[in-house]
Amino acid sequence: MNSQLRRQQLVREINTLKQASVEQLAAQFCVSVETIRRDLAWLESMGRLVRVHGGARTLQSHDVGVLFKKRRNEHTDAKNIMAHKALSLIERYMTIGLDASSSDWFLARMLPDMPLTVVTNSVEVVKELSSREQIHVICVGGDYCSRYADFIGEMAQRNLRCFTIHISFVSCFGVNLLTGLWENSEMNAATKKVMIDVSEKTVLLADASKYGRRSPYNMADWSMIDCVINDGQMNKETVNVLSSLDVTVI
Repeated sequence: MNSQLRRQQLVREINTLKQASVEQLAAQFCVSVETIRRDLAWLESMGRLVRVHGGARTLQSHDVGVLFKKRRNEHTDAKNIMAHKALSLIERYMTIGLDASSSDWFLARMLPDMPLTVVTNSVEVVKELSSREQIHVICVGGDYCSRYADFIGEMAQRNLRCFTIHISFVSCFGVNLLTGLWENSEMNAATKKVMIDVSEKTVLLADASKYGRRSPYNMADWSMIDCVINDGQMNKETVNVLSSLDVTVI
C-alpha cells in the first residue's frame, strides 16, 4: 500500500474510532510505529486529524475550521487598522498576493471593486472576493487544509512559482526582531516563502501580539520584507530596530 492510500485509510479509521493509538494503527496497517508517526504528523499538518499523546483523534465534530474562525475574531481593531493602511499601497491593475491569514482576510474585505488580480491560497479570501466583478481572483490550489481553510503543499508552491506578484501581503505566527518571521507549520512556512520569493515587494501584516512569539519554522528573514504595517501598538524601540534593518514602517 502506498503512503497516499494508507493516509486516506488512516483518516477514515480514526474518524470511525474517534481516537486510536500509534501501536494500534501500526498493527492494523502492517507498518512500523515510526511510519505511522510520520503519517500522523503529515495528516495533522494538513488539518485532517489532531495528534494526542500516543496516537491521534478525529477532527469530526471538534475543531474543523475553528482556527481560522477563532483568529478572525481576535485583535479585530488592530487588523482593521492594518488593512486600512495596506489599502494605500494597492493600485489599479496590480497583481497582489494574499495568504490565508485572518489579517489578509480583513484586507480582502476592504478591497474596492477595481481592476486587480488577487493570487491567494485562502478559501476565505476567495469567498470574500467572489462578488467583486472587476477583481480577477486566482486560487493556487494544492493540498486543502480544512483546519486553516487554505491550500498548501508542493502543488500550491509550484503553482505560485508561475506568477510575478507586484505586492504580497503576508502574516505569520511569530515575529522575531533578530531572525525574522516564523510559522508553526512547516508547510505553511514553505508556501508563504514561495509567495514572498515571487513578489517584487512583501508587506507584513502582524499585530503586536505576534512580536516575540516563538514558533519552529522560519518563513522569511528581514532581507525579504520591504514594509511592516503598524497596528497602532508598536513601540518606538521596535520601529527603530525595523528602520535599522531597512524595513519601512507604515
